[in-house]
Amino acid sequence: MAQITETSVSISGRLEQIASALQEQRKGSERIVQAAERMRDITQQVKSATQEQTTGSRSIADAVMSVTSQTAQVARSTAEQNLGAQQISDAISRIQKITQDTVNMSVEMDKAVHALKAKADALQVALEGFKF
Repeated sequence: MAQITETSVSISGRLEQIASALQEQRKGSERIVQAAERMRDITQQVKSATQEQTTGSRSIADAVMSVTSQTAQVARSTAEQNLGAQQISDAISRIQKITQDTVNMSVEMDKAVHALKAKADALQVALEGFKF
């Protein structure tokens, strides 16, 4: 009987150890479930942040494309403006040349008029000699 009591006590102790191990296992399982829930929450937060980042990146890409387009348009307008300014400068140069040519021709015409007047005066003097 002593052996039965010892075996009973031994079995009882082992059952307590098994019960304690099962309780620890249950606590560990609860911690695993809690960790899994936290991981799910964190995964959802990461997914949400990634979607926001994607949306932000699209907005930035659209803004960059818009700025690039506007910059190209400004460059084209500037080139066109430079061409117009060059054309105006060329026209002013031509006008200045025409003005200078006109001045030179006026000087030449003035000399020719004076020369013709001098010849006309000389002719008049010569004709006066033929008067009767």
